[in-house]
Amino acid sequence: MFLVEFVKDLVISLVWWVILTPIVYIGATPFLLIVAATDGDFFCKSVRRRYGRLTRFWVDKGLLYIPF
Repeated sequence: MFLVEFVKDLVISLVWWVILTPIVYIGATPFLLIVAATDGDFFCKSVRRRYGRLTRFWVDKGLLYIPF
């Protein structure tokens, strides 16, 4: 019974993470582009750096927001 619950929770968390990742990136894109445009650095470099921060945040904290 424990194994079934574990597998169910694992599948739910992976599906949740796969579905929520694009939503987070799409939702954050306008803000990242606006902030990168107002930054004093080159636009491409600033966008790349901000997406890198978003990716690090999502890898570190993304699985904490699983609904179970």
